[in-house]
Amino acid sequence: AGPWPKDGSKMTPPVMMKGRGGKQLLLNLECFLPDRRKKIYKVLVDTGAEENLVRQGLIPSHLLRTPSQKLNFVTANGEPMEGGDQTVSLTLKFRKYENDRLVKKGHNLKGIFYEAQIKVDLILSYL
Repeated sequence: AGPWPKDGSKMTPPVMMKGRGGKQLLLNLECFLPDRRKKIYKVLVDTGAEENLVRQGLIPSHLLRTPSQKLNFVTANGEPMEGGDQTVSLTLKFRKYENDRLVKKGHNLKGIFYEAQIKVDLILSYL
């Protein structure tokens, strides 16, 4: 038993990672794509990020949209970062578990994610 989705994908507990300026929170979250498929993605919660980001190549190209204005990204150390010319609308599912048991259905968070050259699947900004 355990907090596993019905499709057999593994959900793991949050992990605190050492990152720039301190610790960062890494979650495995259910994500609903625009075509209603459900995937489990590694999501970095980054309070210093100004936009939500999705790793280039993670989302099938037919689900991506061209934004009205391309964004130019810069990393925390000032280096330019590829991306900003494609977006996708994603819904993240936050669930509450206690002792490996689902106690609340949780909350859905819908947002626009810009495709970018990042190492994790998604970066969730503070916005």
